[in-house]
Amino acid sequence: MNVPPASDPVSVDLVRPIAQIDIEAPLRLHFGLLPLGNEGQHRHGGLGVMVSHPSLHLTIRTPDRTTHPDTRVEQCATRYCAKRSIDPSPAQIECIELPEPHIGLGSGTQLAISIGTLLSLFHERRAPTPLQIAEMMGRGMRSLVGTTGFERGGVIWDNGLGDLPGSEEAVDSRHQGVSVHCWPREWCLLLIRRRDASGLSGSSEQVAFGQLSADGPRRARLIAMAEDVLLPALARGAYDSFCNTVYEFGMECGATFKHQQGGECFRESTRDIVQRLRSDGLRGVGQSSWGPSVYAIFPTRRDAKEYATSCEWLKNSIFAHSLATAADAGAQVTVCYEDE
Repeated sequence: MNVPPASDPVSVDLVRPIAQIDIEAPLRLHFGLLPLGNEGQHRHGGLGVMVSHPSLHLTIRTPDRTTHPDTRVEQCATRYCAKRSIDPSPAQIECIELPEPHIGLGSGTQLAISIGTLLSLFHERRAPTPLQIAEMMGRGMRSLVGTTGFERGGVIWDNGLGDLPGSEEAVDSRHQGVSVHCWPREWCLLLIRRRDASGLSGSSEQVAFGQLSADGPRRARLIAMAEDVLLPALARGAYDSFCNTVYEFGMECGATFKHQQGGECFRESTRDIVQRLRSDGLRGVGQSSWGPSVYAIFPTRRDAKEYATSCEWLKNSIFAHSLATAADAGAQVTVCYEDE
């Protein structure tokens, strides 16, 4: 099974006037965040996969009509322009597809890096690396799964042992501690969430992380689980082995955050969904990040579609669900020039 290749840096003509630039980025599904191994460690690390649906799609162009930008996009663009001393007025960013925030799929990180990439390419004709943009925007400090996935796609394993973004060693997504793997093409993900729930964010999330204690033994168990079982199972396409272990992995990671999740491995908004899926015989299930998104892994898209169609409890309007495939590449950038 081949490893997803690193994408080449986007080449922008230094002379030709740019008409617009589009960027499409996958979102990040997190199987679990590792606990810190000691009080001096900075990055947790974890395991996740990039998904191509839902995704994020933005475009930047010279203003040609009155628009009402999304507040998240506007705030993110303002912050990045201040960091880079860019005048944002000659350009407007429009949202073609923008996922809801705080649903456990890492849209904040993908949005920040996408906006930074668009603004730098449009105004400066070249962009910093995703790791550099993430550092500027305060992203990727606990895990490099989403940041690496923006560039590479695929399955990202971050053991948390490499250097933080911005250090000399972390010049790209292949630095120490991070590896990228392929997701079997046949496997399909079913994403489910309660429409009335959201994950932790902002100050609430900071408080939650501030309450955590280091747990070296649990961290060692999780690293062994990922490197000795999960990643080899991926390489072999061993569906049953991966599903059984990824559930255990998510439970063990979730145990780190029991105090922040009502004394359970999963949050209240996801617990019932996980239990329903397990009762229906599914084994590869779990909570992505803080939720409310829950995933279930199926051997084929047909199996996933049949389950979603026949599942009676899933027809309740309080649940949102969608089928997702793993993204085998990172963000895609398209540059259009005025003379084309």
